[in-house]
Amino acid sequence: MLYYKQLEALIDSEVQLLPERMQEVYRLSRNEHLRNNEIAKQLNISEQTVKNILSKL
Repeated sequence: MLYYKQLEALIDSEVQLLPERMQEVYRLSRNEHLRNNEIAKQLNISEQTVKNILSKL
C-alpha cells in the first residue's frame, strides 16, 4: 500500500507539470473514467483533440 501511495503522489506531481488543458483531460480520463466523447462534451472541445492529448501522455 505504501508503494501505491508513493506512486500515486509521483504521478500527481508529474501531472501538475502538464499544461492545464492536458491536466483536465488526463484527470477526466484516468480519475473520472470518462470516455473521450464525454470529455470532449464536458470541455467543449472536439473528440479528436481529446484523442490527440491522450496520445501524447
